Amino acid sequence: MVDVTLHRWDPGVRVSHLQTGQFSGPVGSPIGQHRFREGLRVREEQPTRRGWLLPHGVLTARIAAIRRPAAMVALWPIGFEEHPGESGEICVAEIFGADIDDSGGWVGVGVKAHHDPRLHTDFEKIRVTGDLTTMHDYAVKWSAERLRFFIDGRWVKTVAQRIDYPVQLMLDVFELPGGARDVSQHPLVFTVERIASYPA
Repeated sequence: MVDVTLHRWDPGVRVSHLQTGQFSGPVGSPIGQHRFREGLRVREEQPTRRGWLLPHGVLTARIAAIRRPAAMVALWPIGFEEHPGESGEICVAEIFGADIDDSGGWVGVGVKAHHDPRLHTDFEKIRVTGDLTTMHDYAVKWSAERLRFFIDGRWVKTVAQRIDYPVQLMLDVFELPGGARDVSQHPLVFTVERIASYPA
C-alpha cells in the first residue's frame, strides 16, 4: 500500500510526499516515524500499513531535480520504526535547487542516525557534473554491514554501519520557506522515471 500526502511539517515548509509504510502510536504520544526534531507528538493516530519494506538489497532510482531556490527533492528510505531505535535513514539522494548551477550540482548521500543509538550520522554532499534537472541514476546497495552509494553508476561513498531492519520508501519534493513565496514558479514538478529494488 502506498500513501501520497501533502502536508506541512514546519511553518512555511510544504511537501508532496510518497511513503510505502505507516505506523504511529496513540494520539498525544511521541511514538511515530521520522521524529526529525524534539517535541513531536501524534496528532492523528494512523493505521499500521506495511507496504514496500526491504531489509537489505539494492534500491535504484532515475530522477530529475528541480532548479528552483525553494525546491528540494529527496529519496530517503527510513526504518519502519515499530521499534523506536529502528529509525535510521538511508539518504540515496537529497538535492536542493539552490545547490544546482550551470555545470552541475551537489547531491547529498549517506546515513542519518536520528534516534538509532547504534548509528552515527555519516552524510555528505557529492559534486556531480552535468545538468541535474535531466535524468540521473542514484542507487544504494546495502547489507547488514555496510551501505554503498552510487551516482550514474559511479561509486561515491561507503558507510560501514549496520542498518539491519526493514526500511520503507520515502520520496519527496519540498518547497522550502525563505522570503516571499514565488508561485510564478509553480508547479514544482519532480520527475521520476523509475524506482526499483531487488536483492543484493
